[in-house]
Order: sequence, then C-alpha cells, then structure tokens
Amino acid sequence: MRGGGRALAFMACPPADFARVSRCLRAAAPDARWDFVCAYPPPEDPGSGVRVLRPVRRAGFALALMARALVAPYRSVWIAVEDLRRTDAVMPVMALSLLLRAGARSLIDRAGGRRPVTAAWREPLGLMLAGALLPLARAVTAIGLALVPARAPSARRGRTALLIPLLPDLSHTFVYREALEVLRRHPDWEAYVLERGDDRVVHREAAELARRATPVPVLGPAAYLWTYLRHWLTRPRAMAGLIRFLQPHTADFGPGAPARDGYAFLRLEYLQHSNYVARGLMLAEHLRRRGVGYVHVWGTTYPAVRALVAHRLLGVRVSLSTFVDFDYPTPFHMLDEKLAAARFVTTCSAFCAARLGARCPGAASKLAVLRPSVAAGYADGKARRARDGRSRVVYVGRFVAKKGLDTLIEACARLRARGVAIDARLYGSGEEDERLRARIARLDLGAIVRIEAPVVNERLYETMNEDDVVVVPSRLMPDGERDGIPVVLIEAMAAGVTVVSTAVSGIPELIEDGKNGYLAASDDPVALADLLAVLLTTPERRRRVADAARRTVAERFDLETAGARLAGWISRESASGA
Repeated sequence: MRGGGRALAFMACPPADFARVSRCLRAAAPDARWDFVCAYPPPEDPGSGVRVLRPVRRAGFALALMARALVAPYRSVWIAVEDLRRTDAVMPVMALSLLLRAGARSLIDRAGGRRPVTAAWREPLGLMLAGALLPLARAVTAIGLALVPARAPSARRGRTALLIPLLPDLSHTFVYREALEVLRRHPDWEAYVLERGDDRVVHREAAELARRATPVPVLGPAAYLWTYLRHWLTRPRAMAGLIRFLQPHTADFGPGAPARDGYAFLRLEYLQHSNYVARGLMLAEHLRRRGVGYVHVWGTTYPAVRALVAHRLLGVRVSLSTFVDFDYPTPFHMLDEKLAAARFVTTCSAFCAARLGARCPGAASKLAVLRPSVAAGYADGKARRARDGRSRVVYVGRFVAKKGLDTLIEACARLRARGVAIDARLYGSGEEDERLRARIARLDLGAIVRIEAPVVNERLYETMNEDDVVVVPSRLMPDGERDGIPVVLIEAMAAGVTVVSTAVSGIPELIEDGKNGYLAASDDPVALADLLAVLLTTPERRRRVADAARRTVAERFDLETAGARLAGWISRESASGA
C-alpha cells in the first residue's frame, strides 16, 4: 500500500487529553506511523512514532490535507467528531472525507475500534450539515431568548410509558421486576430504554424486558439540530421557558461548564453524554412522535433530567421512583425542581423517604415507600449449592466501594488467624475488581477467598445453600452514596439462607438483628469477623433465623403487591389530567 502504513488523526482534544487519546489510537494500529493534526497546541513531547502536523485554519488546512492525500494516502483516519463546535472544524472534516476516498481503508473511532470506510463516509457528511445548522441554531436561540416570552406548556394528554434507565444491567434487576409487573397489568403501556448497558451477563428479567421495551433513538448532530430548530419554530414560548429554566443550573454540569448558558442545548461536544440536557430533547422528540403524555421514570439522576426536559417542553406529566441516587451530587442535580414536577415519588425505603422529605419539605406529601421485592415462591424449586457439611461465606453483586468488600476480606484474614475454617466466594465484577484482587494477594488469602465471575439471577441459588452465610457489608461513602436495600439479601432470605449486613440506609427495614438475620458495624472487620466466627461454627444460630427470614420476604417484600401499588398510582395520575 502506498504511504508505508501511515495513519492520520485529526485531534481537537485539549492537551490534557492528548496522551490518553494517542495511546488509544496507537493501540488500535500499533504498526502504523501516525501523523497528528492538532487544533489545540500539542504537548512538547507527543511520544514515539508520532509526528504532529501544524494546522492551517479553515480552507487552507483542508487544501493542505487534500494535497497530502495525493502524496501519501493514509491507511486509517481518526476524527474527533465531538469537536465540530469549532468553526474551523468543518473544512478539516471535508478534507478527511476526501482522504477516505483517496485511499484510506478504515477509520478508527474515539474508542479505538475499526470501522469500514463506507460507514465513516456518512458521518462526515452529517457533520458538515450540522456545521451549517449550528450558527443558525445559535442565532435563533439568541433572538428567541431576547424577544420571546416564556410560557409553560399545558399538561399533555396521551399514552403512558415507563422509562427504564439502563438495560441490561446487573444492578437494576429490581427495576426490571417492577416494570414487568406493571406492564403485565397494563400491556397497552409502553416501555423505553434510555441507555444501553453491558450485555456480557444478562439476567432473565433483563432479557424479558428487552423483548418488550424499545430504546430511545440517539440522534446524530444534524438530526438533533434540526429537531432543536423545529421546536423553536413550533413551540417558541416553551423553548424559551425551558432554556431560562435550565440556565441557573448549567454550571452544575462540571468544571468548565458555562454559568447561565443560553446555548446549553447546542454544546455538541456533550451530545452523547448521558447526563446532558441534549439527551432530554431527544427523549422529548421521541415522546412527541409516540403520542406519550405520561411517563414514570426510575432514577433521579440523568433519567429525571431527561424527563424534566420533556415535562417543561411538551407538558409530559411525570412520576419518579428514586433509590439513594438523590443523596450525592450529579450533573443537573436540580432535586427540588424534579420533585416539584413529579406527580408522585416512590422511595426504596422509609429511611430514604424521611431523608428526602427533610431535604425537600415541599415534596413530603408526594412520597411513598415502595421497597424492592421478589415474586411469591421466588426461591421454590431452584437448585442450591450441594450441601457438603461445610459453610461458605458468599457475596453476589457489583464490586464497588459502597459494598464494603475490603472489610469482608480483612475479616476473612482475621478468621484465618483465629483458626476458623473459612471459604469465601465473591461473585461479580466492577470498578473495584483489581483493588480487591490485590488486597487478597497482599494478605495471601488466595486459598480461602476467591473471586468468581458474575452469575445470572436464575443461577443465583447455585452459589449458596442453607449452611452458608450471605454477606453484604455496606458502607456510607464520603459523597453520600450508599446502598438502599441490597436485593441479594432479599433473595437469600427468601431461600432461608442466613444474611449479614450493616445498619446502613434502609437495610434495618429488612433485617432485624438476631431475628431474621444479623447486622454488624460497617467498616469494622473485627466486629464482622466476630459475628462470622459464631455463625460459621454454630448451625443453630443460622437455623434460628431462617423461617423468620422467609416470612419477612413473603409478608413485606412481595412483588405482586408492590407492582399493584405502583401500577395503581400511575393509572390514577395518568388519568387525572392537569
């Protein structure tokens, strides 16, 4: 191939991101010789195998790149598509499009993945159209905010829909169960998925809901800007009101975000960001097309931001289910505004209801407790781990800091030091995976503490039996993040398996210490080791709580009851009008 394996990257990322992006590219094409064209000043040392070409702005830059195509066609081209907000980015994209025609065989995207040229050709054309629409959209916005009076839309009538925040996902199974139970009662209601999750391990409930739900389309820059302009044309007062409503909160998005940004919906670099308001406009457009007038949404972070945009723009009526996500800072937090817009708000525990009511007293009358739940007889007939006369300590869930797994590992080290036989299995994955493995290795616990792959729900009980102890040593994080009521505790109790956790958040609403399970102090490996030493060596202590645990789940954490309550509330509010 001509060009000796050259590769080209148009880099419009800030210097702080240069090293990360260049590593990604070089890993995708390690045998290539890279030419980088930088819209920002590059670092003094860009790294080995990298040549930085000095850019010429606008048309001059484009002509220079096209000239290079005649001399050294590039094997692969990488385009930072999010940086089309720069007025000098349109012509480079045009030039790179021509380079693709001139001999490039593949394009490397921002994640380092290869795509065929045919797929890449369509993208620059859309970007060029977006580049033409963006100045028009900014001009329309400036004129509209200066001249158009704001007016909130009237309540919208129409179909009812459920908004699923993420599908599939290991930690959202309780959401999927509630949604499926509601849809079973109302098959005419719709379900929309806001974000696609990790499909490497998919629970049965996630697979079932995926067959029933449809994703909200993610618009490209040109289609998005056209939608934005059309809303200004068809509902100018609502658009003016929406932007003015959001302006006091635009700086909350993160460092560098403009304060009181009138162009918040036109920051195309954030178009794919789950927390940004532009995704709310995409949702609103989808709801408009589908004729939806009422949505119930799980989550007070990005799902509620998107629903709030639809509410303020179209008059879509909204209700919320919140976990503990209201308790720590997120972009566009706007908790008071979200609760004010909601017809009702469910919380996963009485603890969360009290905390939320104290933070937002005006919304206290809207709050209702709806705890996570499982179907009656959920554990019946499911295979258990074969009983071998030995007890095992089991954790099943995400490997994240709030779960306190480092405390469990330290407790296992103390049990070994005391001579207590210990066999611990941690099933899951997550951001703490490497740190947990390092701690196990450092304490030389590899023979007694094993990390296992995540398991799907239908095989959950194969990890445990009545001789075992399921442990979730939850903790309160410095930023306020915490568990609500871990669902695996409910599932284990439904099977009569002994559970141990901590008195964090709503967990004491499930576990009564010494009656249907046990509670230990959080972040205290000594206390946890003391408790586990007793439970592992005295079977009667485990049997004592088994029947009470089953009764607790059957009486207070029943999915049919929870689903009927939630469906009833949605039905009442969706029929009530304004």
